[in-house]
Amino acid sequence: MERVDARGKTCPLPVIETKKVLESMTEGTVEVLVDNAIAVQNLCKMAEQKK
Repeated sequence: MERVDARGKTCPLPVIETKKVLESMTEGTVEVLVDNAIAVQNLCKMAEQKK
């Protein structure tokens, strides 16, 4: 499992960092740590788009 610690970072940085990790992976899961609601919303939108 990969982990992205984006706490303290505002969008779009959490989304960008998560995309980079996802692009480098062939399988597995990613845990993303954020501390603001906007980042959660944007990451959920990205997850829906990427399925």
